[in-house]
Parts: sequence; structure tokens; C-alpha cells
Amino acid sequence: DYFDLSTVLLDEEAWVVHTMIDRLYLEYFKGDWEVRLGRQRINWGISTVWNPNDIFNAFAFTDFDYEERPGSDALRVKYYTGFASSLELAVQAFDRWDEATIAGLWKFNKGTYDFQVLAGYTQQDPIIGAGDPFGPNFDASVLYAPLMAARIYSGIRLVIQEKQEQ
Repeated sequence: DYFDLSTVLLDEEAWVVHTMIDRLYLEYFKGDWEVRLGRQRINWGISTVWNPNDIFNAFAFTDFDYEERPGSDALRVKYYTGFASSLELAVQAFDRWDEATIAGLWKFNKGTYDFQVLAGYTQQDPIIGAGDPFGPNFDASVLYAPLMAARIYSGIRLVIQEKQEQ
């Protein structure tokens, strides 16, 4: 996370009060535009265990003790081009270009088919501490970004309509 939204409110000898904010964002709507800035979940795919489209909120599926998926400190701009169509751009907060995660998504449909085109750029070091595998920061079970710098996806969803009886 770019911003530390967790704090220890009380730290006593027998107990601790700790809080962590998962979602905190400002949202603006006007016409076909939607803009969201802050800690948010950017979810461009659906999967229970592993989602290759989840380049902003990657997490370790072996981490069972936290049921809520992490959020990203990011700016997301979405423009609705139709009923089920949109263009979307998301940029995660970063200080240096090699830490950037930037992606765009175009969703549209033709007839009974749904299409998605996804392209993006992610940071160069997907595993923190990879240069020092015996160091304290190395954890190969957690990927902090996809392993490819840029990917383009497309998919087709076919809707088969039932024959209408007359």
C-alpha cells in the first residue's frame, strides 16, 4: 500500500487495539463518467483462487486468515460507452516509474457476444526480496504483481437464447 491506513490505538500490557482501513475513497459521477480516488478494490475478473486479470490487488491464496481482498491506493477513471460497454483506466500510486501499475480495460458487446480487452504495465520486481532469498523480506508465496510486464486479453461470452414458442 502506498499510504499506511493502519494504526495501533491502544497498546497495553494485556491487550492491543489495532485498526486497519481496507477501503477509503472519494467517488465522483457525472453523466457517463465515474472517477474514484483512494484505497479501492479494482477487480477486472472473477475467480475464487487465482485471477490473472487481478493486476492491482494481487494476493496470496494461501493466506486464509484474511477474507477481504486487499485494496489499492489508486485513481480509476471509467467512461460508459453504452449499456454494457465501458472504457476504464487505472493507475496505482507510485513514486518511481519502476513501481508503477497502470492498466486499461475496454468492455463491449456485439450481438450476443461480450468482449474485453485488457492492457497494462506493472513493476519489474514481482517478488519482494528476490535478490536475497535468505533475507528477512523474501516471500516467494506472495506475488506483488503479475510476472509479465504487459498482457493483452480478449474473451468471448456466448449467450444462447431459448427458442420462443408461438
